[in-house]
Amino acid sequence: MTTSYSVLAPAIYSNLTGGTALITALGGTAVYSDAAPDGVALPYVVYSYQAGGPENLTPSDLRSCLVYVRAYAASRQAAESIASLIFDRLYHTNLSLTGYTNFFTTCESEVVLIEHNPAGIPTYTAGGMYRIRFDE
Repeated sequence: MTTSYSVLAPAIYSNLTGGTALITALGGTAVYSDAAPDGVALPYVVYSYQAGGPENLTPSDLRSCLVYVRAYAASRQAAESIASLIFDRLYHTNLSLTGYTNFFTTCESEVVLIEHNPAGIPTYTAGGMYRIRFDE
C-alpha cells in the first residue's frame, strides 16, 4: 500500500518551490517536509501530514488528507505575508500526483502562532490546514 503522504509530499514540494514570489520571499528554496533542519535561517516553510487516508466510500482508492503548511519568520507580518503566498500556490490548485488525480485542494483553517526559543527569542508561524482529496 502506498501511504498518502508519500504521494503528497513530492507534489507539495514541487508546487511550493515552483512559485517565484514564494521562493523570492524565502530567499531560496527553504521549503521542508516535516521539520526544518536545526539552525536553518528564517524565513522558511514546513509542511507536514496531519491526518487522513482512504475514505472507503468507493472501490477506488479515494483519499482525503489534511496537511499543515506554515511559514516561520522573525515577525508576524513576515510570516503572514509568506502564508499568503503559500495560499496562492495551494488554494484550489490541482497538484500533480504520481498515480492519482487531485480533484480538491482547499484551506480549511488558518493558523497563526508564536513560539519562543530557550533564549526567549520569538519565532512567528502562519499558515493553514489544507484538505487535499485525490483518487486513482
